[in-house]
Amino acid sequence: MYAVQVVVDQASNGCQASLDGLQRADLSRLSDGLRRTLVAVAVAVVAASGGGLLQVAVASLAASSGGLVVVAVVLHRVRGTWWRHRPGVEHMRELLAYGKTAAVIRPIGVIHRQMDRLIVGAILGPSAVSLVEIATQIQNGAEAVLSSSSYAVLPAASWVRAREDHSSLTELLIREPSTRAW
Repeated sequence: MYAVQVVVDQASNGCQASLDGLQRADLSRLSDGLRRTLVAVAVAVVAASGGGLLQVAVASLAASSGGLVVVAVVLHRVRGTWWRHRPGVEHMRELLAYGKTAAVIRPIGVIHRQMDRLIVGAILGPSAVSLVEIATQIQNGAEAVLSSSSYAVLPAASWVRAREDHSSLTELLIREPSTRAW
């Protein structure tokens, strides 16, 4: 079940990256927060009602699928169409070359992220894994909310800097501590 959810989550991530590329990071973060909330609520409800690991995985997959539908509809509304132009052959080759690298690195990241579940499952049993999943989803949702301010401020800071508006840039730096990294 989790393997199928990875595919659904990657499709969601692709739609969110498209929204980011269209300068709609606000909608991207909103849809990501909604998806994470759906997953957290679904997993919590199933786990609290005594569901096993399989039921928790199914609930998580169903909620992620609902989140994918939401972000795909939002992307469609922003673009106004499903397909604007066909990418060039050279561009596709570059993407596939990058995809080979990502295909090697991605499983290592998945294994790294799954280690906590594996260790908890081996030591405490499968029922404890659902609690780890709930905690992970809540943590990821909180991180998405907390990082959303930087997604709104950093493009604005770049825009202000490009126009050499030093007073607005100084005000932005004083008001928003998350921009101090740049």
